[in-house]
Order: sequence, then C-alpha cells, then structure tokens
Amino acid sequence: MASPRSSSYSFIYIGLRHDCDGLLRGTQTEAKENRAKGKKIKESCWLYRPSTSTIQELQELLSHVELLKSMYEMKGLYGIEAIELLRWVAFKNNQVPSSYEEILNRAVRYASGLPLAIEIIGSNLFRKSIEEWKNTLEGYEKIPNKEIQKILRISYDALEEEEQSVFLDIACCFKGSIQVEVENILHAHYGHCIKHHVGVLAEKSLIKINSHGRPYVKVTLHDLIEDMGKEVVRQESPKELGERSRLWHYDDIIQVLKEKTVSKIDIYEHCSF
Repeated sequence: MASPRSSSYSFIYIGLRHDCDGLLRGTQTEAKENRAKGKKIKESCWLYRPSTSTIQELQELLSHVELLKSMYEMKGLYGIEAIELLRWVAFKNNQVPSSYEEILNRAVRYASGLPLAIEIIGSNLFRKSIEEWKNTLEGYEKIPNKEIQKILRISYDALEEEEQSVFLDIACCFKGSIQVEVENILHAHYGHCIKHHVGVLAEKSLIKINSHGRPYVKVTLHDLIEDMGKEVVRQESPKELGERSRLWHYDDIIQVLKEKTVSKIDIYEHCSF
C-alpha cells in the first residue's frame, strides 16, 4: 500500500523513476562489469525525489493555473457588439434599415454569443429580404446550419466512442441537470468511467460544469453545441424516429411507443421534455 504522502507527488515520483530506469538500462552492460557504478547511478537518481516544499509550490502553481483558466475564459459576443458584427457581414455597412432590427436580434439570439455563427449567418443572408431572413432562421431552428455544425463537430469527432455517447446523452437529455445526478444515472451505462468521460467533455469545452455560487453544480453546454449533438442523433435516421438512439421530445416518444417502431428503450428519469 502506498504511503499517505505518495499520492500528493506520485506523478513527479513516477516520472523520475522512469528516467532512472532508462538510465540504468542504458548502463546495464557496464553495470555487469562494475556493479558499484550501477549502484552509484541508481542512488544519484533517488537524490532527486521532490521535497515537501517543492510539492507545495507545484500545488500552489496548479491552483493559480485553474484560477487563470476561470478568469480568462472566452466570453461570448452579445448585445450591440454582436449586432454590429452581423450588420457589417450581412450588409457591409453599420447603417441598416430599422425594419431589420427585430430579425437581426433574432439572428443574434440564435448565434448565442458565438462570433463564428454570426459571421456564417450574416454571409448566408447577404442582401436578403426580411422574409428570407425569417425563413432561413426558422430552418436553422429545425435543422442546424451545416457550416456551423461542421466546425463544431471537430471536437466531437475527436472523442473516443464512449465519450461521444456520453456527450450525446447530456446534449439530448441532461442540459442544466445537477452533475451528481447526471453521473449517478449514467453510471448504470458507463460504470465508474463516467466521471472520467464527463471530465474529458469539460476539458474540450463541449460541456461546462458551473455552480454560479450555488451549493450544487450543474452541467450546461452552449445552445449551438446542444444543437450539434441533437443533429448527430437526428442524422442516425432522418425519417424514422424509432431508429434513432435517443429521443427527447415528448411527442416523438409517444409516437414511437404507439407505432411500436422502437426495439429498445432505456428511460432516463431526469430527461426534461
């Protein structure tokens, strides 16, 4: 059994052991001829075991890194700045007829603070009428824009298969749920790996773990990333609801149950319809 102190600096200790072993392997022939020399090398490696003060300094450094990550987290583009960007992209001018203001605000709300989405929407609607703007945005709300989805999927496609599955579960059913409850429910499917998978998703910014000063921590994600996850599921079977791996709309669930078009059912009690 490892000593109580070992866990606090095992990552450093193991790294040094590997270095030492490599050094010893490199001198194995010489060690046979001169074991004293090999012993001396091994002892010199052990001299580099980190001290308690070094560990404390590293722990302080890591805590500062986490603080900096939270302080410098990229903020979204909202309000007048988002409107101005959309005007310049869609109209090549900041002076836009007042009749467009409502639809511009609707487009900005859809982009949810993502500058990339604002630019793609604006370029697609360059010199379009208000009616065309309305029709296009209504289409995006049903089926997300392909250009935006392609870029957002890069991080998703880089995930391992089981990590992708956890992401789709969260995007389709658990947005805004309490982290502990999500992990407890999904534990039945993924076992103890669920904590690791959730951590990976957070590291890749596909989900956010945020308490906002509350005593409990919630799992959230950007609206367009949520749409991307749901679109991945929709593409599994665009026409047949019963062939999709996940359903989250109440009416869709009722439909497949009535028509008996689904072969397997796993119920997540905390899904919100």
